[in-house]
Amino acid sequence: MIRLSTECEPSQLPVVLRQSAGIVGWKCWQRRIESLKTPQGFNPVWQQFLLEQHGLELAFGEIYDYLRKTGRCPWPPRTAEEYRLYSFLTILLQIHERLSSRGRRKLAGALRSGLEKEFGLGPLAFEMRIATHLMSRGFKVQLHDLESDGGYDFLVQAGDIQFEVECKHVSADIGRQVHRRKLHDLGGTLFPDLLSATEHRSHGWLVKVTLNDRLTGAKSQHQAIRELAGC
Repeated sequence: MIRLSTECEPSQLPVVLRQSAGIVGWKCWQRRIESLKTPQGFNPVWQQFLLEQHGLELAFGEIYDYLRKTGRCPWPPRTAEEYRLYSFLTILLQIHERLSSRGRRKLAGALRSGLEKEFGLGPLAFEMRIATHLMSRGFKVQLHDLESDGGYDFLVQAGDIQFEVECKHVSADIGRQVHRRKLHDLGGTLFPDLLSATEHRSHGWLVKVTLNDRLTGAKSQHQAIRELAGC
C-alpha cells in the first residue's frame, strides 16, 4: 500500500518534467507532439478536438519549449491543460519511483502506448486521478495491475475493509455512427474548398452527403466525398 503527496513546489517542476520525460524518452513525446501539430492546421474544428483529446501532450510540448528557453516552467499555469499536466506528471513520477522494476516497465509501456495510439493519455491520466482521489480521502492504495498480473487496477484499504477498483475510461465516440476523429479528418479535406466557395456569399450554404457505408479514415474516401460535394 502506498500514499502519495498530490502537491509539488513550483521550483521542482523542471525536475518533474525532465524525469517524467525520461520514463519513455523525450523522442517518444516529441513524435506525438509533432504529429499533433502537423495535420489539418487550417481546420479550426480540428484544433478544438485536439485540445479535448490530447491536451496533456500539447501542454507538455509548450511547457518543454518554455523550459528550454527560460530554464523554468510557467507558474502559475497559463491554461487548464497545463494545470492538469502538472498534476498528472507529479503523481506519475511518484508512482514510478515506488514501483518494482516490473511495475516500472508496465507503467512505461502504458505511457508509451498513450503517446503512440489514438486514445492518447486520457485512460492513464484517469487512473492516476482515481488513485490520487482515493489517497486524498484517506485510503491506502495498492497498484495491483502494475505490480501483478492484472485483473483489476487497484486494491484499496480503509481500516479492515478492502475492495478492488477497476477504472474504465469511456470514449466519447461510443454510440456514434461517425467517430469525431474521422469526421474532423473529412472536415480538413473539405474545409479549404468550402471556405473558398462561401467566401463571397451573403447567405448560408448546406452541403448534404449521404454515405452508403461507414465513414473511414481513408483519404481516397474523403477525396471521393469532396468530389461528390462539388468542391
